[in-house]
Amino acid sequence: MRLTLLRRSAAALAFAVLSGCGMLGGGSSSQVGTGTATATLRNAAGATVGSATFTETSIGLLVTGSLNGIGSGTHAIHVHETGQCTPSFAAAGGHHNPRSKRHGFRSPDGHHAGDLPNLHVPQGGTLTFDLTLPDVRLRGSEGLVENDGSALVIHAAADDYTTDPAGNSGDRIACGVISG
Repeated sequence: MRLTLLRRSAAALAFAVLSGCGMLGGGSSSQVGTGTATATLRNAAGATVGSATFTETSIGLLVTGSLNGIGSGTHAIHVHETGQCTPSFAAAGGHHNPRSKRHGFRSPDGHHAGDLPNLHVPQGGTLTFDLTLPDVRLRGSEGLVENDGSALVIHAAADDYTTDPAGNSGDRIACGVISG
């Protein structure tokens, strides 16, 4: 099942327009890099439960992925600040947040750069998805693969898009180091 996120695409388009007008204060379209990075998502037992590819675009990163075996329901997905996954996934740290924003798409002060929309996994637990991380890059001072890297984390519950610092999204149930 292919998940289409029309609202997220509209938001990405709005970010692209604002970025082109210089209103975001972050990277601009003239700073587009090239390349890809990947993450293999594993559960606490070490079993592979998914994968993701991060591809540079003119507005940020396209995140294309798949999940299998994490259970049906709504799950939060975030990019975390440290490229480490331990059995409890605590080593991944907090959300990727280079501009010190508050958490959540509903925050009037902006959201973490690593915040992504919830994933709605159907019965059977298999999902493919396409998401956008606007104004995020793989390389550079705020890049996902620079310094100590980053990790993609799936949570047990939905993100409420409001509660700081993690959206009340529950335990971390899968993690993958972003490398490329």
